[in-house]
Amino acid sequence: MAYAQLNDFLTRARNASRTDGNTFNERTSSLRALIGLLRQTPNVGAAQIAAEITRIPANKQTIYRDALDSLRTNYPGLAALTGGGRPAVSSPAPGAMLQDIASAAAARVQDRTLQARLRSAYLTRKVAQRMRDRDPGTGQYNGSFTDYAPWGVKMKFEESRTVLTVAVPIRYRAKPGDADGHAPTQLERETWAHTIRSAWNGAQFQVSASGVTRTLDVQFTVEFIDWGSSLGTDAYEVDVVNIPIERALLERGRARGIVTDAQPLQNQNWRVRAELATETLDGSSLGTPHLGQWGIHDRQAIVHEFGHAIGNPDEYDCVRFTVGTTATDCTGSAIYDQAPFTTSSVMNDTRAGTVRKRHYSLIADLYKVFYTAQNGGVTATVTVKGVPD
Repeated sequence: MAYAQLNDFLTRARNASRTDGNTFNERTSSLRALIGLLRQTPNVGAAQIAAEITRIPANKQTIYRDALDSLRTNYPGLAALTGGGRPAVSSPAPGAMLQDIASAAAARVQDRTLQARLRSAYLTRKVAQRMRDRDPGTGQYNGSFTDYAPWGVKMKFEESRTVLTVAVPIRYRAKPGDADGHAPTQLERETWAHTIRSAWNGAQFQVSASGVTRTLDVQFTVEFIDWGSSLGTDAYEVDVVNIPIERALLERGRARGIVTDAQPLQNQNWRVRAELATETLDGSSLGTPHLGQWGIHDRQAIVHEFGHAIGNPDEYDCVRFTVGTTATDCTGSAIYDQAPFTTSSVMNDTRAGTVRKRHYSLIADLYKVFYTAQNGGVTATVTVKGVPD
């Protein structure tokens, strides 16, 4: 709910205006920004209220002293920041009053500019991992490891009262030097984005700061950025291919012994074609074999690959991963150092794995950076809700 004593605050403000010989108008009052914060549900942090009070011109603080004193005393957590009650206020000289008004106006413009910049700023990290090597013939671990090149993670935040929108840019191009290289159309990109949002939207962030806790629905926007655009700098990068579904089914038929070169797919009888059509073609079959390449017809593995784009390592054969400058040794881990397709995590099983709380860890860490920058240095704790552990 909004600030419980808002009506009392407004009554005191109106009375102060009458005493000063004016009619109180909430829309034009110097208190309008503060009142806007007090109307928000749930309550905003006390630090944000305190910061807004300091932006009110000194002469107006004198006029509305009674209302502001009541607010400092009664708003949750505000008394601890301001000492509560009435601060000493001296009557400034007229010249000083004009200076205060001008300074407050300049500070307000600067604050709006800063908030706009913060809301549109990208935060970036590099992620890398060390993986066990497996023999391509037997699939068994062969005793060696590969350190994979770091990939870029880039995101920005837009926050409303109840929704946190996470915009993730993905830099794409037709795969160079490959006959299947393909520049995805807008419809194909939108289809990918819909698939990703369907899998990854649904988590919530429980954000606690200055004694106030609120919940934000986490929603994703996928920004497909052309390879040549400077916006793609430091972003996750993919080469795109077009593996026709018919060809993928033909390869699957060959692997199962149903189709031979002498009997191509188009000549098979309807029963065989129907059997192949029920096959669940995995991402690799459709051109998504790893995090750096996506197939336009893939609707499975790209959900896993998007997990990389928001900072998650693989949860199979991974013995070490690094996010930014923080390295984690996970040799023998029950989460990361497992065989592929053996756990119910989307970062292990690219076909049917589940999105889990830990997969939002880097987003939560970067959101805390964003929150602190927006709220004058106030820190927040973030708990992930709404998805399985």
